[in-house]
Amino acid sequence: MHKFKYDLDLWKQYLQFCIVSEAKKQFYKALSWALRFLPYSEELWLIGVYYEVEIGHNLWKARKIFIKSLKMNSKK
Repeated sequence: MHKFKYDLDLWKQYLQFCIVSEAKKQFYKALSWALRFLPYSEELWLIGVYYEVEIGHNLWKARKIFIKSLKMNSKK
């Protein structure tokens, strides 16, 4: 992943793979790395929110992620 760290499509494919294979720990690790390299990607933030709402059933954490994404993307 480090060779193609700015490739958004590759990150999305890997995150999708983590969701399908139910690898929760790997998903969070991959999402944090992806957001480290692409902090202004709205799609990555929405994938994190989707994961928390649909898979994790944690609305509070999804809200926190969404608010953080709004703060990050308002600085663009």
